This record gives sequence, structure tokens and C-alpha cells, in this order.
Amino acid sequence: MRRRLFRLLVVLSAVALLGVITMFMLTNTDVGRERVRRFVVGVLAGQTHGIFKVGSMSGDLLNGSTLVGVSITDSAGHPFFKADSVTLRYALSGFLSNHLDFFDVVVYHPDVHVSRPPNGAWNYRVLWPSTPRNPADTVPSWGAWVRLTNVTVVGGHVT
Repeated sequence: MRRRLFRLLVVLSAVALLGVITMFMLTNTDVGRERVRRFVVGVLAGQTHGIFKVGSMSGDLLNGSTLVGVSITDSAGHPFFKADSVTLRYALSGFLSNHLDFFDVVVYHPDVHVSRPPNGAWNYRVLWPSTPRNPADTVPSWGAWVRLTNVTVVGGHVT
């Protein structure tokens, strides 16, 4: 009985150690950050009716990160948002509860272009069209709750 318990503890310890090593590899190495960048860009591109790009990611991804070369354009290539870099912090617990809660956000040299062609819709409405909610659905979907706290913009332009 003791031998089985010892083996179980050894296996559980090995799995826990492997989990810690994997988390370190995903958050503190260039290869891991690149994989996370591709995943984030894929998720956000799926939520946007346009093109979402991030050139690179840096930082400790468990607490916050810096996104370099961020841009959002519509499907025709017309710009909506472009920034040299965006630095932000977050708590992972927010992601687990379907919340996007970012704080200490610094956006460097953003260019925002909000436009509406004649007889057309605003470009942000084209990028993120509102979808009617099912009245029976009372649980918010992932990303339906977004909060930005302590945002600083350095050298930005809005057109």
C-alpha cells in the first residue's frame, strides 16, 4: 500500500513539475511568446471582420506583456488602428471568468481612423458588428466584458 502511494506521489510530482516547466516555456521564452502571439492573433482575428496583426510580443505573459506593431484594418485594407506598441498588465483569473480586464495600459503613438463612407456604416461597426442576443441566454460570452483601467496614450492621433 505504501509503495503504491509513493508511486502515485512521484507521478503527481512529475506531472506538476512538467506543468511548471511548460508554463515557464510558454511565458518566458521567445518560442513560447511567439506561440501565444499566434494564438492571440488567431482568436482576435476570428472576432474581427478585418485584419488584426501583432508584430511581436515580449514580457512575462503571466502578468502582462508588450505588443509591438499592432494594427487593425478592414478587409479592404483601410486602417482603423495602428500603434508602435501597447504595454498592458492583466490578471489571468479574469480570462478564466470570461473577462478581459487590462490595467496600466500604455499605447505608444497610436493612429486611430474612424470613418463612415456616404450611405455606409462606421468602420468600427463593420469591423465588429453587433449581434442580437438571445433573450434566453443570460450568461455573457467570452470577451463580452472588457475593462481598461489606467490607460495612457503617448503621442496619438485620432482622425
